[in-house]
Parts: sequence; C-alpha cells; structure tokens
Amino acid sequence: MEQLINDSLKKVETKHHVKILYACEAGSRAYGLSTEKSDYDVRFIYIHPLEWYLSIDEKRDVIEVPFSSALDLHGWDLRKTLRLLRKSNPSLLEWLTSGIVYYEELLVMEHIKNTASELFSPLAYMHHYVSMARGNYKDYLKGSASSMKKLFRVLRPILICKWVEQHVSIAPISFQKLAEEVLPKKMYNGSHHLVKALTEDTALDRGIVEEFQLFVEEELNRLDGVVKSIPSGRKVNSDIKLDTLFVNTLHRVWERG
Repeated sequence: MEQLINDSLKKVETKHHVKILYACEAGSRAYGLSTEKSDYDVRFIYIHPLEWYLSIDEKRDVIEVPFSSALDLHGWDLRKTLRLLRKSNPSLLEWLTSGIVYYEELLVMEHIKNTASELFSPLAYMHHYVSMARGNYKDYLKGSASSMKKLFRVLRPILICKWVEQHVSIAPISFQKLAEEVLPKKMYNGSHHLVKALTEDTALDRGIVEEFQLFVEEELNRLDGVVKSIPSGRKVNSDIKLDTLFVNTLHRVWERG
C-alpha cells in the first residue's frame, strides 16, 4: 500500500504541476484505532509555482483524488495551509503531528511546525474539540445500541481537551499516548481493552464500557467551566511571520528545482 500511496502522490505532482511538501496518514490509522477494514486517509500539503499565485482571480486551493482501492487522498495548497495554521485549525494540527509520514520536506516542514506551535491558540483548539465531543455524544446516544466506534468519537476529543487543560499545547495524535497521560490511572488499563475491542472486534466487559460512559458524561459537564480558563494564545505579528514563511518556501522549493 505504501508504494501505491507514493505513486499516487507523484501522479498528483505531475498532473497538477505542484510540489508536495508533506504527506501523512490521518484518521483512525494515525490515531492507532484502525481495523482491517479501515481506509488509508492520506493528507498532503503542496505548493504551486510562483506564477500560479500571481493572478487577480481566486483559484481552487484543494486537490482531491477520487477514492479508490481503500485509498483517500486530499491535499491543501500551502497558502490555504498557512491561513488555517493562523487559526490553529485542528485538522491541520493533526496532520502535522501524525506519526505516519509518507513524505516530508524536512527544512520547510520544520519551519511550519515551529510556527504552528508559536501561533497555537489553546482556546480555539479546545472549543473545536468540546463541540466535536458534544455533537458526537448526541450521535452516540441514537439507536438502541451504541457502537464502540461512536464511543471513541466522543472519548478522543474529550482526552484532547484534558491534554490542553493540563499542558496548554497541541495534543498528540495517538489515542494511547493521550490515554496514558490524561486518563485517571485506574482507567488506563481499561482503555487498552477498549482499543482491543475496537481494532480486533473482540468482546468487552460491559462494566468497562459503562465506566467510560460515566467518565464521558462527567467530563462533558465539567468542560464548559474549563474552557473559560483557557488562554487564547499569542498572535503577535502572525501575518508577517506567515507571509515570510510563504515567500521563503516558494523560493526555496522552486529555485532548487
């Protein structure tokens, strides 16, 4: 599959006349929550030649490759990426922290990742995951039987919020790393059983599920008060910093050829 992914990325570069700066896995595989049926969700950041940006017209800044062979490719232009980075866009930050990287322009991405940390807004970031947890919780409660996958869709954003509360920084993408750091010790072993039940489709003690259901409910009630104490983050000279990063990357990538 990795060869197919690399070949697909090269085809994107040729077809769209772009340079890919970064490509990674997102979604369940990056979270460590994939099953045998999980798709490969490849996300990438790319850059056009200088002339593409010198236009009075707005142009499409997303590349999507039609889904095939359990492979989903989706990419963002660098200018769009930096605009989203300025807002601490959670999806982008998950890409940048993925543990499965297929390609990376190391120097460029080092600057982008450092800038993401410098401009990080804990408040905006937490608001996103609180909203996600609440929305997914409503979905989890629908129907006569709540699925394990739906439980994780609520539990993971809650753990991210707890990470921000404790560390005021971008959370790791790995579910188990999150669980190890922020779950109460008495629940950490239970999280391993939850992951195994999801990824291997094994039976799980109902008592463990109920314990995590109660945890989710308590945390959702608590997080409203927590959000009020979270700092907004530093945004000093963000536009100058991002403009400089954009221009320097253009020169570095295309002058090198």
